[in-house]
Amino acid sequence: MNLKKILLSAAGIILVSAVTIFFMIIFPFIGTKKIQDKGVFAGGNIINVVDGMSQVFIIDGGNSEIGLVDAGNSPDGKPVIEALRSKGFKSSDVKAIFLTHGHSDHIASAKIFPRAKIYSLKEEVEIAEGLKNNPSPVGRIFSPKPTGLKVTNILKDGEKVNLGSLTVEAFSIPGHTEGSAAYLINGVLFLGDAALSSSDGKIRHAVWAFSSDVNQQNRSLKSLSERLTPRKIGIKTILFSHSGYLEGMQPLIDFVSQSNIK
Repeated sequence: MNLKKILLSAAGIILVSAVTIFFMIIFPFIGTKKIQDKGVFAGGNIINVVDGMSQVFIIDGGNSEIGLVDAGNSPDGKPVIEALRSKGFKSSDVKAIFLTHGHSDHIASAKIFPRAKIYSLKEEVEIAEGLKNNPSPVGRIFSPKPTGLKVTNILKDGEKVNLGSLTVEAFSIPGHTEGSAAYLINGVLFLGDAALSSSDGKIRHAVWAFSSDVNQQNRSLKSLSERLTPRKIGIKTILFSHSGYLEGMQPLIDFVSQSNIK
């Protein structure tokens, strides 16, 4: 094979790889709702912190009882620590971290909060601790690598945990990962990576490349919607890990009614 053929082959491989990455990883996020950093929700009890492409949510339960929903993308936790300091809190005030799932961009800083209990559903423990990979298209490419994280508290579907004056309610919504969880806190519903919000105020399904089973995820969202619809008046906001918030419960109800979920 001459040099020209080698270069053409290499260029072809690079082009195919670039196109694949674009459609698998970048394209699904085009048109999603922009995230506004340091947004305030639930009357000031919840704020979001942008950490790379992910978000961490700081939950103020009062009396220095602080919780996090997910722990972000930065191992040093700098964006979260700075946000805590701006509110007069220390890293030692973080008493609980509630994981929506165990992907690396959601757990990176969990180990730097010395007094925090780490909560997840049972099915997510091995993924969060790096003992196995999520069987998604991307997850199958890599070998498991221990994260050094230890889940201390295993949640059950429907379980409630007190955080100061607030109640954290956990829901099992498998599909993005085996143990993906949603949380309802003070009228705010956290969906993690189970869905995305679009710039026109609608909900999109989870990103296929990082999900074990998008169809299962949609079925989980349908089940969640059915469980929460009787309480929809009390649900004021839906938060997502990689896109901006939506108001009220109606976007989730509409997503379920307009999707062909089997």
